[in-house]
Amino acid sequence: MKDLVDAGILSEEQFEQKKKELDEREKKALVADKADEILKKMSELVEAGILSQDDYDLKAKEIDEQKNKHNEERLTIDEMIANLKKMNELVSFGVLSQEEFESKKAELNPLSKLRQLVDNGIITQEEYEAKKAEIAKIYN
Repeated sequence: MKDLVDAGILSEEQFEQKKKELDEREKKALVADKADEILKKMSELVEAGILSQDDYDLKAKEIDEQKNKHNEERLTIDEMIANLKKMNELVSFGVLSQEEFESKKAELNPLSKLRQLVDNGIITQEEYEAKKAEIAKIYN
């Protein structure tokens, strides 16, 4: 990507944003790998009779919740929008309740993250307005 900056195709800000996104994806992968490793070891303890299935299920649920929270904190704006669109579809199919969807929308709060990107000079006001309009379609 640095070659794209040198060639004038990407701005330094775009380069830094993409670099940050790649770093965050790598961190997500590491967290997922670590969680999977822990679950595998716990599964072996269940098979050996050292850990009960109930204890495994409880701990596995905790790990999954932590992994999901970690991943949500590091979502890019586009990933947030895609997730919200999927959840909106699940509501229309009756798989997800409207209350659960509203709770998730409040948790993700992509407009706040988007505003931070503008304030930090990572995206332009025009890019902000375009993403804001895309998000507004989901929230209405």
